[in-house]
Amino acid sequence: MRAGQTQMVQLRLTEPLPLVPGERYVLRCNLPGGAGLVTIGGGRFLGTTNTRLRRQKQWTLDFLQARRKSIDDPVLWCEQIARESGKPISAQDLQVKSGQRAEEFVEILKGLRAKGVLIETSSGLMVHRECVDATAAKLYEAIETFHKVNSQRAGIGKDELFAGLGMAPDMGELGLRQLLDKKRIEMAGTAFAKAGWSARLPENDQKLYDQINAAFLTARWAAPSLQELSTALHEPPLRVEKMIKLLTDRGLVIRLDSQLCIHKTALEAAKKIALQLFAKKPVFTTMEFRDALGVSRKYAVPLVDYLDRARFTVRNGNNRTPGVEARKLL
Repeated sequence: MRAGQTQMVQLRLTEPLPLVPGERYVLRCNLPGGAGLVTIGGGRFLGTTNTRLRRQKQWTLDFLQARRKSIDDPVLWCEQIARESGKPISAQDLQVKSGQRAEEFVEILKGLRAKGVLIETSSGLMVHRECVDATAAKLYEAIETFHKVNSQRAGIGKDELFAGLGMAPDMGELGLRQLLDKKRIEMAGTAFAKAGWSARLPENDQKLYDQINAAFLTARWAAPSLQELSTALHEPPLRVEKMIKLLTDRGLVIRLDSQLCIHKTALEAAKKIALQLFAKKPVFTTMEFRDALGVSRKYAVPLVDYLDRARFTVRNGNNRTPGVEARKLL
């Protein structure tokens, strides 16, 4: 730098100093030859880090310029720190990292949330709106790619989608909600697909798909296993499994556990029977539920366990009482 020039610099210190963003500094140097202590420059701190920044990289300059523009405004500074985190952050961590006093930070946080700049995740953390926008863009691109590779699938499941991107569930949920609100994607059963997407099945696959759907529909609660379907339809297990996956994607078949699936109409019928049992008395046993369905424990137990997970029933030993979802209907 020449005299009078201004630019971003990174000072590498030999020992830690108690510095905070916004503080001003002066650099002095003890020159040889008797010149003594000479002032060679000054400026303001934009932050501290143990990482060596990449010189002349545009993203580095953009990052520093954004800090420079917001350093004198507490609201903009808090927003900038949240933006830089790139992921959900607790209100306490945001306060500490932004260097705000607790009483001032409460009002700042309230204002940023009211403007929609900060969005709350399901776990109560804060995330910048731009981070959610970036997450939504990644999700949409992943769904588009999935459709190109799997034209016969109705959509991609949430867990599969998040796992493929290495994405945290709370951020993924916010991104999906944004895409759904903007009608860029839609639900296809339990899966997600581009708005207007229609899966295309070859004729022979469509025939097998319809046969398996009919088999589950007819069997009701005593649904056939993968091997039983494969034997009855004279089809390889892998091909049958592929069609079952399509049916579960579209929400026509519900997976109760790793081995058993039932048709969605059978599940709704089972819920009605559970409500009928609750109408007679506030609790029923697994055996009473089994007898009401007219099936063996092999089918009744996975079904009532599924109802527990869906908060339709609450388990207490061998007894079931109404869960949150059942109480809404009683």
